[in-house]
Amino acid sequence: MAADESGRALEASLLVTSPGLQRLQIEAPVGGLAQMSLMAQGQALRIDLRRQPRAEVEALVQRLRQEIGLVRGVRAVYLPQDEAYVWVDLVSAFELIDQTIVAARAGRSRWELVLGQSQPSKAAAVELRELRLAARDDLLDIHLSGSAELMAEVSVLEQPARLVVELPGTSPASVERLAAGFRAGPVPLFARVSAGNQGGVPRLEFQLLDEVDLVDSAGEVRDGQGRIRLSLAADRAVAQARVGAAAEAQLERIEASLDKQRLELALPGVPAARLQSYALEEPARLVVDLLGWRPEQVHEAAARFVSPHPGIAGLRVETTRLGSARLVFDLSGKAPLLARGAAGDARYALSLRLPAEAGSLASAQPAARGATSYAQRGERLDPRAPLLVVRPLMLSRDPETPPLATSERNTALLAVYREALERDPKYQAARADYEIAAQAVPQARAGLLPTASIDYQKSAIRQEVDRASNPSFPTGASRYPSSNLSLTITQPLLRAPALFKYNQAGISVEQARFNLLAAEQDLILRVASGMLNVMAGNDGLDLARAERQATERQYELAKARKTSGLGNVTQLFDAEARHSQARAREREAGNRLEDARLAVKEIIGEDLPALGGFKGDFTPTEPMPAEAGPWVNAAVEQNLALQARRLAVQISELEIKRQKAGYAPSVNLVASTSRQDTGGSLFGRGQRYNNAEVGLRVNIPLFEGGMTHSLVREANARRDKAQNEQEQELRRSERLARGAFNGVLASLDSVDALRKAVLAQQSALEAREEGLKSGLFTPVQVMDAYRLFYTAKRDFLQARYDYLLNRLKLKQAVGILSQHDLDDLSALLQPL
Repeated sequence: MAADESGRALEASLLVTSPGLQRLQIEAPVGGLAQMSLMAQGQALRIDLRRQPRAEVEALVQRLRQEIGLVRGVRAVYLPQDEAYVWVDLVSAFELIDQTIVAARAGRSRWELVLGQSQPSKAAAVELRELRLAARDDLLDIHLSGSAELMAEVSVLEQPARLVVELPGTSPASVERLAAGFRAGPVPLFARVSAGNQGGVPRLEFQLLDEVDLVDSAGEVRDGQGRIRLSLAADRAVAQARVGAAAEAQLERIEASLDKQRLELALPGVPAARLQSYALEEPARLVVDLLGWRPEQVHEAAARFVSPHPGIAGLRVETTRLGSARLVFDLSGKAPLLARGAAGDARYALSLRLPAEAGSLASAQPAARGATSYAQRGERLDPRAPLLVVRPLMLSRDPETPPLATSERNTALLAVYREALERDPKYQAARADYEIAAQAVPQARAGLLPTASIDYQKSAIRQEVDRASNPSFPTGASRYPSSNLSLTITQPLLRAPALFKYNQAGISVEQARFNLLAAEQDLILRVASGMLNVMAGNDGLDLARAERQATERQYELAKARKTSGLGNVTQLFDAEARHSQARAREREAGNRLEDARLAVKEIIGEDLPALGGFKGDFTPTEPMPAEAGPWVNAAVEQNLALQARRLAVQISELEIKRQKAGYAPSVNLVASTSRQDTGGSLFGRGQRYNNAEVGLRVNIPLFEGGMTHSLVREANARRDKAQNEQEQELRRSERLARGAFNGVLASLDSVDALRKAVLAQQSALEAREEGLKSGLFTPVQVMDAYRLFYTAKRDFLQARYDYLLNRLKLKQAVGILSQHDLDDLSALLQPL
């Protein structure tokens, strides 16, 4: 079925491989299929879908209904936030034999289930045992509890306003008994509840006092009981609000301020009667509904909103079921509402407690769950919500983020970085280069400042006159001392080359500062990359060792089966080959770990201290904004290497002017004073006299053998070189920023997809191990399942490291990578 419908978003096919075994394949865009699981003791299959058009979901339902050999009935249930699931009633009870996820083609994945028919057993009736209503913020919560298999299908109806909750598979008697005896206290929106039955499916019908919107729902199995929560909020159609003048008003602004551990929000210009607010979890968010207001009336204020604290990760505008405007504040963690309501005329205010550890890279979820370690053999990947939430990657950093020096965290990553700041030769060389460049300014300034020099000369003179043309002049020899002391001060008045050189020096120092900052960013990235590689190496070695131990046990089992006659030589040789491959992979993993540790030692000059792993699994988040354009534009403006190239062009242009200034005259103000003292002369008497001079000295170069002309040509060529290097760096910055952005998105999708792949391979491995006990599979097939399981787990762990490293690369490409990012990354790691 659907073999020729490759253009569809969702495709389904069913293959009968052997009596009692059936293979169901669902193909969907990557991320469109959340999971498939057997329900109702194997008599039903639930297919969870994400972001799929309703038409595609309905088409999938129709295609599944054609499989009469497996399917008894199919229906689709649509949930909030573009999610849905397809409930498939099977012709009999089945058990899961194998489950795999593979890439079908570009942008698509195929989820395959192998189902085996199980022995018929009498299923226990599903009971509805409790119905409870509770008011929370501006919400009405409906709580249902009963058997672990309890499920509900919800519909919101109008005229009159009511909520219909269908309970397929539930005992009608338990539903009727609970509705007949139900008594509710004073809660908003609720009028009464009654029980009914349509098409053999029992239902609860809630009569409501106003139109509502289903804003949240949750289900879980706790202590053997199924629990369902439905959250309702009042709703109003936009058309009703256009009668009054207030409907044409605009939301002026969204005010936000901090008060210790509280965040205060206010919406001036909106009557409090039109507003309702409530906090939701998983994910954490604060919702403010402006009933009767169109989304266009709040878009401008929402676009101008600037978060005053990392606890608010973003703001978006949505619509309610009936079209009213809805403001959704995404929070970094759980933040309960403390107060809400009118605060004066046409002003609505609310207060909420800031999320715990808001502003850090991770905020802890409920502590009832322990940290997840993936290195230990036999530990299952937890399919529940991850333990940590990664803060969205933003173009700008909040100024209140604490600096690294004041951080209370103490992790191996921060310890290595502090060592690297003092001991990394590459970074120390960059610091020395900056110190060298910083001396260019005083050296260039010296060419514009006055110079002073003192000359002193003392000599002994012997003078002998043999013959004089004038008979009155004496002849003979005489000896006398002589001394000369002079002070000369020169002040340049016009020295164009020196002036251009001084301007060049200032730009050169700024260029050196950018180079030093780039070296620091490079050090941050090298330290983070080295440490993540070591952590990945530790995981790889632990997984390879666990795989080798598992295959060793299967190899021993294969030898025992061969000895007992249950196996053959081929199976034994296959098992031995797989065991040898596992040992080789363990050695390769050890080599990679050693190389990663040596790479860190190359930076800090000493052996790496003991490393702690992650505190637990974490949820990756998309960059904000989630488009490549703003990041590329920011890289073009802020990339450090590109800014250094721009300064190099300015320096080269000044160099042309400096060399051309070699044709210009130079003017110096020269002042000198001298004193000469002679102790005698031929005539027998000494002399002493003082001289003082002040004057202008003008030098006009006429010809220097063509040197100046050659230097000008050289400067022009260097300017062309600098411009080409700037253009090359510009293109490189655009490529790196776009590549890093795409890398973050790709690794984000990979983490989510590979997490599901681990769960699938984990389930397949357990099925193979059970099948080995019954003789359905051989030890070789179990060893293959181990290999696939550990490969999937290794790929999943590596995808997490790639995601974290790509975040840092993106910030480096934009030029905003700093020590704070290491502090953020350390929030995910266990302390020393």
